[in-house]
Amino acid sequence: MRQRARFDDPGVAAILWSGKDLFRLRERYLMRDGAVLINTARGTLVDTDALTKHLVDGRLSAVLDVTDPELLSPDSALYDLPNVVLTPHVAGSHGNELARLGQTAVAELERLTTGRPLLHEVRRTELERQA
Repeated sequence: MRQRARFDDPGVAAILWSGKDLFRLRERYLMRDGAVLINTARGTLVDTDALTKHLVDGRLSAVLDVTDPELLSPDSALYDLPNVVLTPHVAGSHGNELARLGQTAVAELERLTTGRPLLHEVRRTELERQA
């Protein structure tokens, strides 16, 4: 499903997409000066190189919980820009959820290292549709 994103409202842009690179260079012209792009969904929704160009010029700002690639290169300009907030892909997690996430990860590692079956196995074939 592809719906045209609307970037003319000052605070909110609804993005519905099941593909890649929703935000490309051309979408920059649809966003108002001073607009903030927020991505907590999938890094592949945004062409990181195109967005970076517009963040460097200062016309746009961004809050990014996800990026493509998921780990930015150490020399990425996004780390140093004052109009960019980067979070460690935990936007939906609050309070006790972070502790439970950590406990689950440690328990899965213990299962893996002791040869027991994983309880929360992630299969490559399912990655495209999993949050």
